Amino acid sequence: MINIISTQARHSNITGPAKVFRNLVKGLDKIGYPYVINRDLNATKRLWIHDDLVALRHLHYSKSRKVVGPNLVVMPGDLPPGIKLDDTIYIQPSDWVVGMWRRAGFDHCSIKAWPVGIDTDEFSPSSFPMSERQVLMYFKRRDPQGVVSILETLANLHLPTRLIIYGTYTEAEFKQLLNQTSLIIWYGRHESQGIALLEALACDLPMIVCDATSVAQEIPTHPYTPEFFNFPVTSAPFFNAQCGLKITDLNQLRLAITEILDTRARFHPRAFILESLSLESQARAFVALWEHWQLSFEDGRTEQCLSSKAFSPTLAFRINQLGTRVQRRLRQSV
Repeated sequence: MINIISTQARHSNITGPAKVFRNLVKGLDKIGYPYVINRDLNATKRLWIHDDLVALRHLHYSKSRKVVGPNLVVMPGDLPPGIKLDDTIYIQPSDWVVGMWRRAGFDHCSIKAWPVGIDTDEFSPSSFPMSERQVLMYFKRRDPQGVVSILETLANLHLPTRLIIYGTYTEAEFKQLLNQTSLIIWYGRHESQGIALLEALACDLPMIVCDATSVAQEIPTHPYTPEFFNFPVTSAPFFNAQCGLKITDLNQLRLAITEILDTRARFHPRAFILESLSLESQARAFVALWEHWQLSFEDGRTEQCLSSKAFSPTLAFRINQLGTRVQRRLRQSV
């Protein structure tokens, strides 16, 4: 049994962290593995702190075997001071993020890559007639001039196109557009996993990824220091020849589009997702993290919850937080 500590259980908004929480829970349900949500930090032998910084500050109260991340902080320097991660596993969605954290000096505990599974029931191929479909261009935080260039290329090829911009659509709208799409042009920033991109692949839609190779290509830029501008990143950490093509120069786009349209039958993006990132496989991989402490899958299936109490910060912590807020307001009033 795993005790999942996540703020996403209290929210209905669909975000990347929410997908990590919800898709893991779906995967655990599919494989029949027990879990509880936001219980006392000693309620089970296995504890996962997903994105709750308050719980992270209380980590030392727990005697459980602990996995933390990935949606806590962007870089190691953002971790709250004084946090002890002894005998803990920190997870990140992909290998390149693990590498970046190691280069940033993270040595507090073991760090491993674990991507969440993709819901291939919710995101599946459409029966919409192929002759009536269009190209979908996805844009997320890159140079807007690149959008102009891509749209011009598509117009010159006389391909009907829809543009979707990150942060301006609902999931229902995204699904509807995917149902009416034949090919995706993905022009986005670097991604630690890229769940929306993988959901599109699960719909069996071939894709051309106009790949980001530097964190500096994100607009507006994130608070990365210049020393990481040359660190190798990607817009699609999980992608292979079954999925489509990656390019780094927009001058290559016309040839890439022609290649996919002429050889469409050789692309099988949904098969890649089913083989590599199903809900079931990633839930099992998640449970396997606790094998680091010789806690087996089967033993966890029969474990009982030791406490019905919800996780609640200690009185001392609440008083400290109140004092911090009072001091901040006093400084602002001066």
